[in-house]
Amino acid sequence: MLYFMITWLFLIGVCFSIGTAIVHWLKADRIDRRGDRFIAAVWLGIVVLCVSMLATSLILPLSSAVGFALVLGLVALSLLSQSTRRELAAVRSHLSPSLIVGFITLELIIAAFTSQKIVWFDTGLYHFGSMRWMSQFGAVNGLALIHGKFGFTSSWFALAAPLTSPIFGSRVSAITNGFVFLIAILQSLITLNQIVSRKGRLSDWFLFIFSAIAILVYTGTAFTGSPILISFSPDVTVAFLIGVTAWSILVISHSAQFSLQNTDAKTPLVDARTIPLILSAGAVTVKLSALPLLPIGFIFYLMGNQFKLQIKRLLTGGAITLLILSPMVLYSLTTSGCPLYPSTFMCLDLPWSVPIEKAINETQPIKFWWVFSDSDESGVTAIALGVWRWLKGSIKSKIMAFITIFVIIFSIPIFRQFRKHLRIGTAWILLLGLIGITFIMIQSPLLRFGLGYFLLIPALFSAIYGQTLLEKIPSKLTQPLFRFTHTLKQPQTILLTSLFFLGLTTVGLIQGNAQSRLILPPPLPSVNLVSDQVNDVNYVYPANWTVRCWASPLPCSAVPIKNIRLRDPSQGIVAGFVSVK
Repeated sequence: MLYFMITWLFLIGVCFSIGTAIVHWLKADRIDRRGDRFIAAVWLGIVVLCVSMLATSLILPLSSAVGFALVLGLVALSLLSQSTRRELAAVRSHLSPSLIVGFITLELIIAAFTSQKIVWFDTGLYHFGSMRWMSQFGAVNGLALIHGKFGFTSSWFALAAPLTSPIFGSRVSAITNGFVFLIAILQSLITLNQIVSRKGRLSDWFLFIFSAIAILVYTGTAFTGSPILISFSPDVTVAFLIGVTAWSILVISHSAQFSLQNTDAKTPLVDARTIPLILSAGAVTVKLSALPLLPIGFIFYLMGNQFKLQIKRLLTGGAITLLILSPMVLYSLTTSGCPLYPSTFMCLDLPWSVPIEKAINETQPIKFWWVFSDSDESGVTAIALGVWRWLKGSIKSKIMAFITIFVIIFSIPIFRQFRKHLRIGTAWILLLGLIGITFIMIQSPLLRFGLGYFLLIPALFSAIYGQTLLEKIPSKLTQPLFRFTHTLKQPQTILLTSLFFLGLTTVGLIQGNAQSRLILPPPLPSVNLVSDQVNDVNYVYPANWTVRCWASPLPCSAVPIKNIRLRDPSQGIVAGFVSVK
């Protein structure tokens, strides 16, 4: 846990420094509140760090030394800006002992929760394996020939690769998902503080409700046998990025720079509207399930404050998007021969390309609409039967169906005043929710893939009605609550409360099994292996068809391999693999 806490503190400082430099580069001065700037800066820093790590893996292995050097370079580049240094100094001057102790307490609690032993299936199947290949070898030609899922490119794995150094062996846990969970809780506290002080805007209400629900869902899964948070799954990060991207649209739309009074002002090519574009493109590099974010982020940037098509903005937005997505495309081409693997769109015929039928097979377990219908049926009847059987399949299916109906019904008022809602930002959230839900329902109706999309519109309407309700309540009725929250802000109270929880958590750790992971997390599960050879490739695979390699020696495949050989036998596996026709 101590490793988690130190690493998270380091990452927050790094991401905030990088993100602050980007905010100043974009001249996003209209994001005037310190809390909003912190949230935007940290997430921008996360995206830039992930994409930079993935780009570096195309040249060098992502060892801890390489990752640390890259981080230092990015931070040094960020600190070249005088305005960035000035803002960092201003934030540092506002840090008090009570805030520091409170933050450390929060870190300790989250570290105790997320440093548990990983049992998530996909981590053993390919998440940890992908990170180890990145850490030890970087991007390897034909890696997907060893294991089809190694072709699934994610910048989230690139961020985690230097943090899971071989010196720790298999003692790793959800350090990156724990980090993003910490950020989600911090942004919830920041927005809640604005709400209870009656300074809350619609963006505060929205992000608080969205984050709070997502936090509760992911916390609950840890106690229901599906602990996706305690893993390296990029689905968690994508869900929070969906909410933060939508929040950034509300914040920017609210600012005076984009109000109705300034619609005739000239819009700079690089401005605050670039933030949702960067966040949405970065989310796509984390996982392709974030694709619906990209058109919304791009069109929001493209329209400017004049809501008119501008060729210069089209070219600039295209260049920014291409710059962010290029590392993902190049890495995917290197490992599988397909730019958007497992999609077969624009796959190239390269010596290391994955056979088309193998790429198609990789998507079958998640594109499961047709397994609900009988093989002798077709057309509308088969679809209807498939939907019905899917609906009866689990409580999650019913939740998704209910939210879909809710979205359709409650979207009507916004469509009636679409142009007005477009300017204040709510229409963009509605469009993103509708497109995202449609995408998930067509591609793969699993709630863990689309949680962020399904939360958008319920959180938006809850925010609208919550804000309206609070404004109607006389201030004298809410004064006791505000006096109570003001009291909680006193340094002595926060310090004593934090120390109490710190002591309580420490006692729990000493008495519980968490004492064995005070410094490092527990090791990953072990697996019995079978050694095998195909042509000149020596590899291992799990015995008894358990398919999960966990921390097994590389190369490890889920099942026996056929029809591959080394790309360059003199260099070994570092040069990659090619397919034997």
